Amino acid sequence: IYIIAVCEHWLLHNYFGLYSYPTTYVVDKNGNIVGEPIVGAITSEKQSEKLQKLIDQAIANSKN
Repeated sequence: IYIIAVCEHWLLHNYFGLYSYPTTYVVDKNGNIVGEPIVGAITSEKQSEKLQKLIDQAIANSKN
């Protein structure tokens, strides 16, 4: 399941410290952020591979 959260720019800045979007976070089943966020659109194969590794790690973490 993939959840996409969208909110107002000021909310992102004030509450989460985000200055750029899209910003991709991978969160495991336990609510923990996995790895570092990916800032900006995912347009390259390298970014896609990084995202897949984070997803695989989140799935592994969720089995515990």
